[in-house]
Amino acid sequence: MLRFTTVSELKTNDKVADEIISQLNLDPLSGINYKAMLRKYLDSYRDELQIVVEDNYIDKCYRDSFANFYATKLRVRYGMSIRLSFIEPGINLPKIGYDHNDQVELIEKYHGFMVIRPLCHGIVGRTAVSPEALNHGSHIKIMEASIPTSIMGLKTVVNAFPHSSQDLQYSTCAETSIWSVMEYYGNKYSEYSPLLPSKIHKILDNRVFQRHIPSHGLQYTDISYVLMNLGFGCKTYSRDMRNRTTDEDLIFHRIFSSYIESGIPLIAAVIGDNLGHAIVCVGKEKIPRNTIKSVNPIYTSSGGHFLLWNDVKGKYVFNDDNKSTCSICDFDNPTPQYALSRGEISSIIVPLNKKIYLDVSVAIATTFSLLELFKVSGDYTVRTVLCSGRSYKDALMRDPNLSLEHKKMFLETIQFPKFIWISEIATLGSFENGIVEGLILQDATEPSQNSLSSLIYLAIKNINIFYDIDKDTLENKMLPLPINLTSYEGNLIG
Repeated sequence: MLRFTTVSELKTNDKVADEIISQLNLDPLSGINYKAMLRKYLDSYRDELQIVVEDNYIDKCYRDSFANFYATKLRVRYGMSIRLSFIEPGINLPKIGYDHNDQVELIEKYHGFMVIRPLCHGIVGRTAVSPEALNHGSHIKIMEASIPTSIMGLKTVVNAFPHSSQDLQYSTCAETSIWSVMEYYGNKYSEYSPLLPSKIHKILDNRVFQRHIPSHGLQYTDISYVLMNLGFGCKTYSRDMRNRTTDEDLIFHRIFSSYIESGIPLIAAVIGDNLGHAIVCVGKEKIPRNTIKSVNPIYTSSGGHFLLWNDVKGKYVFNDDNKSTCSICDFDNPTPQYALSRGEISSIIVPLNKKIYLDVSVAIATTFSLLELFKVSGDYTVRTVLCSGRSYKDALMRDPNLSLEHKKMFLETIQFPKFIWISEIATLGSFENGIVEGLILQDATEPSQNSLSSLIYLAIKNINIFYDIDKDTLENKMLPLPINLTSYEGNLIG
């Protein structure tokens, strides 16, 4: 059965909310305010959005949890869910027809879905909504995968980062974070697959020495173990929360920022007073590039004065299973809902491709070593990101600002590995306008920490050096024009 409402009605009209929630057959004696729970997860959604409500919806993730856990209990939960689909206003949904024009308009104005599960805790299940559905959607840049779905019988996709609440018994924050990351990677890249909650527990069966169902949460090492078993070459970073220094905090944030700028979701372990939590960082708030002037400069002995974009401490976008999707929070206060616990990020788990060996901190340090080695002086900005060689070469070939001589060189002379670290160099004015005046490319598949071993290409001012794979040497190729190109923005959408 289809029903139609709006986000505003669901937030404010108790009768509408009760009618929807009543279809889940939830325990009326639980003492839980289901309306308040649902509305908490709708808090950041635009009030004017229309909603198509589908009763008796079969959700793959909840059905998996139901079959492997909830159906084995005496108090058996209901096996069906409800799906809320979010539509841009302007369509008369109750009178929508079945002709082609109506169907095209419906697909164009579709913004994603939220599953409501018949669980006393964790009523909100698998969710995928585009940033356009959120009040702050225009202010954020997030990683997006094309999630296949349907609306009123029509197949479509929604570009989103998956989200869900935790159910406190079968999937806590740790398992939910793993599921979210795999749902993203599995729908974005062919080498990975989405997974169901039971698969996480099956992987853990090979590691733990006592039962892990019902779940009491996981250590961050357990999260990394599961992801490693799912095909990643995980890298973990931690900081000593008691004896840390300002420099250590700076480096930790620099690592965090670099991976997010590179479009790699991070599972962050948050600890505080009586708090242990896992959340997923999926993007960042849009900030003006002149914010780079607020960071402390890095000096080299050759007279270089560099501002590192990766040191800018803007706000980040987190998928927290206790909040609405895509919440904007400070790096130093990622869980403001637990204000008394003073939670901070103690560790991050980075789901890297197995072929990425060069660490981000080494890549950034190598950038400055190379600038010093080639005696680059002056006032510059530096921005370092990771991407695939194929994606970057595509961006170079399409860049209208890059000269034909440089395009010919990149196409015919320089061999790109599967993954590269890009360090973009520019004066402050050019950086603010998204223009790059110098470039260092490093081989991310090279584990050596020798600065010249990872160098693929370096160009700034009159320097134009590249690695010749046939000669196994660095060659200097003079070009008539200094390099000038557009800053690479392919990893984060927005």
